Amino acid sequence: MRRLLSAVVVASLVTGSARAQEDDYRAPRDANLDASGAKLLRVEAKAGLLRIEGRSGLNEVRVRGVARASEESWLEDIQLRTDRRGDELHIIVDIPSWSSTGIGRSYKGLDLVIEVPSNLALDVTDASGSIEMRGVGAVRLEDGSGEIELRDIGGPVDIDDGSGELTLVSIRGDVRLEDGSGEVHIEDVQGNVTIVDDGSGSLTITKVTGEVRVNEAGSGSVRVSDVGGDLTVQDTRRSRVRYDNVRGTVRIHDR
Repeated sequence: MRRLLSAVVVASLVTGSARAQEDDYRAPRDANLDASGAKLLRVEAKAGLLRIEGRSGLNEVRVRGVARASEESWLEDIQLRTDRRGDELHIIVDIPSWSSTGIGRSYKGLDLVIEVPSNLALDVTDASGSIEMRGVGAVRLEDGSGEIELRDIGGPVDIDDGSGELTLVSIRGDVRLEDGSGEVHIEDVQGNVTIVDDGSGSLTITKVTGEVRVNEAGSGSVRVSDVGGDLTVQDTRRSRVRYDNVRGTVRIHDR
């Protein structure tokens, strides 16, 4: 039943992306990894959609992928590699670079749905495309561009994001974020929230048990509510900061 669900999810991802790219050629890219004793999964993705889902009681990592390209011959270039190094599992997407002719559209990508044990920590690097993670352990993510959504994460979250909307909901651990551009929404964090840098786009933070610290706010508004600890906002204009129900000390510093 789980395998059927995975296939349905992959099909839905590809169908969604194919609406804008109906001329893509496609081929499956699947793999399984024994997760017994593993503590960390490293994922090196490139272009394409990425979805990672935690499953309780699972003792393996299941990868279901669809390679997509605007030229059929390019499908051979899109490869999925996996291995294990001690207590670390590795999933690597290999897509050689190419030069566009400037005529029409050139594209190579690999959409991935990955099922993992719910307590497995993740270290993910992604170039472009939307990312969704649910029900997994601690997350470290470095992303170039594309929308990001993380929900029900069982550990701290550390994100370095280039551009695209970002949503974090129900995080059981500290959140650290460095963001280039795009709206940011953070809700229900059992820990502290630290925004190292927020380039542009609105920043909304609510329901945090610990403290909230914004080291550098960019051009968008800052809205913070329901914070159990202190609120500190630096490098911004007071007129763009709104806060409510902060139980600790509030410090807002103009540059």
